[in-house]
Amino acid sequence: MGARVSGDTDVFARPRWRNRARFRTAGQRILRHVLARTAAGKDADGRAFAPYSAAYAKRKGVDPASVDLRSAGRGPHMLDDLAVVEVSDEGVVVGFANPAMDDRADYIVNGRTPRNFMALEDSFLDEIVSFIADGITD
Repeated sequence: MGARVSGDTDVFARPRWRNRARFRTAGQRILRHVLARTAAGKDADGRAFAPYSAAYAKRKGVDPASVDLRSAGRGPHMLDDLAVVEVSDEGVVVGFANPAMDDRADYIVNGRTPRNFMALEDSFLDEIVSFIADGITD
């Protein structure tokens, strides 16, 4: 599970676009964006996350409508593991270094009550591509 901006597309395949520092910064911007949007309780489409079930909310001691994907329980929190996990001259990956947290994120996105928190909006992707391309000409 991760957000990937990479050299898979023609536009990033141009040699002058290969810039590790720009991709690292883009990854950090993606990370901040996903964390801020998730903390606000919004999915990748800008909609509020589906509420927690009454049983889950009671067990965790949280308000069912205040969904920010931060469990009130003990142990490591999935969002604390979200990081820029790979950077190269051709791309960046924002994801989870811990496989258990990656599995947890996959369940949140694809489970019984899907909450799509990792996808990136087209407008934000346009921003990231513009940032990477800033100052580069053909």
